[in-house]
Amino acid sequence: MGLGSKNVTTLNGEDMRSAETNDQQPVQEAMIPEMVSAHRVLPSLERQEFIQGLFEELDGQLHRHLAAVAQLSRLQGRIDVSERALVATRDHLLSALESTVEESVPEGWQEVLDRVRFIGARIGVACAYLLERHGPLTMAELHARLNDGQFRFRTSTPLREINAALIRNSRARKDGEQWSYVPPEEEAVAS
Repeated sequence: MGLGSKNVTTLNGEDMRSAETNDQQPVQEAMIPEMVSAHRVLPSLERQEFIQGLFEELDGQLHRHLAAVAQLSRLQGRIDVSERALVATRDHLLSALESTVEESVPEGWQEVLDRVRFIGARIGVACAYLLERHGPLTMAELHARLNDGQFRFRTSTPLREINAALIRNSRARKDGEQWSYVPPEEEAVAS
């Protein structure tokens, strides 16, 4: 087993090397962990408190994270309800305006409608609407107009969302840096 020349002692103070060399009962390996734990030095108060402080900070961060996730979920639910109410009111207003004579339309209604135009809309439909209404637009111009109409992007990379939607949209065609609207009759001829 060769413990080397180090002086290793048992709990009762006997020299373990001498026990091996004197043909006494050899030291069993199971005794070594016992001896190590018997001579184990306890960590300092500073070390214990340092570890305790790290643990408490981790626990606190976890609680703050869980509270933020819960708050985000509650807020998401409130936003969804708010969006549905805005969409329903907007659509009801549009249907009422269709049967209203121009003199009885409230002043400034178009600006208000433009500010809520894209709430609840799909990005491809919103982009096609903008291209049809305003002509060729760059990605930055589309992004600005979608933001003006309260479109809610799903990721932190809105230009990628717009680009992906335009690539999949048969009503959009890229001409240099700008995207333009493809009318349905031109789309049918191109197919």
